[in-house]
Amino acid sequence: MYFNLTDFITKQALQIPEHIAVCDQKEQFTYYSFNYRVNQTVTWLQSREVQYGDRVAFLCENHVQALVLFIAIIRLGAIAIPLRTFLKSDEIDYMLSDSGAKILLYDPHFTNQVKPLYFHYDSNVLVPLDAHFQSSVSDLHAFEPSDLTTKITDPLMISYTSGTTGKPKGAIITHQNLWAALTYQNLFSTFSDSPQQQIRLLTLKPLSHMTGVLLCLSSLYTGSMNIIRSKLSPSEVWELVDKESIHFFIAVPSELRILLQDPTLPSRNLTSLRTITTGGAPIPSDLFTLCQEKGILLTHGYASTETGQLSIWHPKMGLDKRQTDGLIFSHVRVKIIDPVTKQTLSTGEIGEIIIKSPTVFAGYWNSPSLTESSFLQGWYRTGDFGKLDSEGFVTIMGRLKDMIIRDGVNIYPAEVESVVQELDEVQDVAVVGCTDLIEGEIPWIIVVKKENSKLTEEQILNYARSKLADHKCGNHVRFVNTLPYNEIGKVMKHKLKQQLGLN
Repeated sequence: MYFNLTDFITKQALQIPEHIAVCDQKEQFTYYSFNYRVNQTVTWLQSREVQYGDRVAFLCENHVQALVLFIAIIRLGAIAIPLRTFLKSDEIDYMLSDSGAKILLYDPHFTNQVKPLYFHYDSNVLVPLDAHFQSSVSDLHAFEPSDLTTKITDPLMISYTSGTTGKPKGAIITHQNLWAALTYQNLFSTFSDSPQQQIRLLTLKPLSHMTGVLLCLSSLYTGSMNIIRSKLSPSEVWELVDKESIHFFIAVPSELRILLQDPTLPSRNLTSLRTITTGGAPIPSDLFTLCQEKGILLTHGYASTETGQLSIWHPKMGLDKRQTDGLIFSHVRVKIIDPVTKQTLSTGEIGEIIIKSPTVFAGYWNSPSLTESSFLQGWYRTGDFGKLDSEGFVTIMGRLKDMIIRDGVNIYPAEVESVVQELDEVQDVAVVGCTDLIEGEIPWIIVVKKENSKLTEEQILNYARSKLADHKCGNHVRFVNTLPYNEIGKVMKHKLKQQLGLN
């Protein structure tokens, strides 16, 4: 049975044609003109013999043209491959080869990254999104594809996720996955109390990040106005919130802390801002306090590329649930299992989180063995460990690979990190395990101090031991200037251990 995720955009173009759909620094589209440009781009792709099931990669900053291209690829029944902009030539080459991409479209300022690929690929495969491309698309008839046979289970996207070891993995996302995310999870439901007012959101994450994908699609699905930007300074973010009357945006905890420390913030008018959503990493309790002091409502949840968003916490759910990772959505089934025996654990017990949901991805591209090992009787093994309470709130304790086993006892880094983060002079913290010949592993507490802090190792250990069992705290604290974060705001603990010689 025919199904294409992008059909709802065509309906929006008919129902609210003059509403602003999306804009960036250079251009602005109504729902009608956006849909028209998407169909022109479909025609261009067809002129390059892109067909149903073909893979089309693009390397773009965060801008409207990237979103047009993404929607056009999906509408055609092809499979979009948004590439992260920091990738090197060899990494891009691997993903093009692994996916069998028919075309790579790229922003001209990424020419240096793409140039070495011209030795391996025909020039028809590597297409710059330059003035010539824009002119070619603008001159085309906007074709409405009517003979396509896309199905709800068809792939629409391959999202390459970088692991700590080995080659990147291509997570296959289907039409059903994203349709379920849109229909089951209204990202803006917590503040859309004025149906007549068009929601205005700021999208700072690119389409190579699942957050960017879900924000852009949710905006179009709800008839909102999406203001897309790339690489803004904290002051520029708050200036946009002020001048454009932004209602909503998403930032990971490390980004949010920097934003809240911006010296221009007190002079900004934030009355339009309904909600900031955060996630992707443990959230220090002082971030909630900082947001509350500035009159900002902060929500957070649990999500991943492979699963989509699984939970949400909102202040209405109770401050006693704030340190959880939110209430599991009704369409999501969650179990906690012992990662060794695979037995289901009881409420409140800590184990591996496994998921069943229509938002869970279809598997890894060209990796049947990895796909098979990632599922247990139809349940996706997240690789996260955590617990569920009796009311359905989930708490993430960290990654299984980051768990520290000391003398046979499990130590959960997130538990220690949350306690250390309570200290006023701590800017950031990570806990990692270091191999020990006698005890197996011992925890090290790595701390970034706030400016002018005189905090000592002894003070940190004493405070941690006053709240936690001694074996969880270890005997070692190291001070660093910064922690290494990846592009989605998670501390790269393997890299941190390498930097400090703790492997």
